[in-house]
Amino acid sequence: MPIPRAFLGFALALSTMGPALASTVADKLEGIYRRSFGSPRDPALVFVHGGPGYHSRDFEATLAPRLAAAGFFVLVYDQRGQGRSAPAPEGDYRYARYADDLAALLDEAGLPRATLLGHSHGGAIALHFLERHPERVEKIILVAAPVVFEDSLRAIHELCARRFEAAGQGEKARVVAALHAQLFRGLADTHEARVSAVAMSFAAAGECGVYAGRPSEEGRSIWRDYLAQARPDAPDSGRLTAMPGFLSNEDYIRFDGLALVHRERARIAGIYGELDGLFTPLARNVLANALSMPGEPERLRVIPDASHAVYMDQPAAFVEALRAFTGATR
Repeated sequence: MPIPRAFLGFALALSTMGPALASTVADKLEGIYRRSFGSPRDPALVFVHGGPGYHSRDFEATLAPRLAAAGFFVLVYDQRGQGRSAPAPEGDYRYARYADDLAALLDEAGLPRATLLGHSHGGAIALHFLERHPERVEKIILVAAPVVFEDSLRAIHELCARRFEAAGQGEKARVVAALHAQLFRGLADTHEARVSAVAMSFAAAGECGVYAGRPSEEGRSIWRDYLAQARPDAPDSGRLTAMPGFLSNEDYIRFDGLALVHRERARIAGIYGELDGLFTPLARNVLANALSMPGEPERLRVIPDASHAVYMDQPAAFVEALRAFTGATR
């Protein structure tokens, strides 16, 4: 679910491991872009970016250095076949493969466990990692992450149809209705038609303002600085292939992680933007109820004036919520 791009370069050191393990891990992660910030002695955060077909450039260029200065060891990476990582075949776009890549990333950094920041589709990847490697997860912080993907697609269709109608753009409202019928009324009868309907739904989301927030003064400065660094020639693997791959291999828009979130709620929290059109108030309350039973701490923070890029729109509030959920003291 796109935001613009920037570029930095890096390769993680392997000094904490023996030669044989380092070689094995390097082979597993061949072609995958990664970078670290801060000291490995500090609590570890791994940013798992959204998509499919996106990258971690925005978080890397803005929040990662700030979190390292606040006392975290931060790992960012571009998932297999996406962003600055090498292109990948369609068969690699699978949650099991992505979970094993994440485990190898932790091995390379010498981390037995870490807290995962799962942004957007990265939340689904983090939850699949929890199922496959539960012993490696300290916490999961869901960041603007759909837990029931169909609910978010329905939210897009409803919000965009309403806004297009209000703007006198009835033809666009009817196109959105057709997309909804294709995805939820069985009218997309081929894989290609489903891929097209999902892609067009997210394109409509961008056009009708689903992702529009009201950034703070600091957030506006971060956005300006980040956009000034954007490079149109930067590598961008998977922009056209990752979503079709995940739809083909996983039918990812049918993902429903609510039961897992409820079961593992003691080590899961959420940070969401109040203006993020991917989530209706009902959907946010359903997630809040899954995360916190009566008498338990609140584990969902909804940040005013923030949208999907909550860490860019309201960085101070995002860092404060993250520190609260991780128990950071610095």
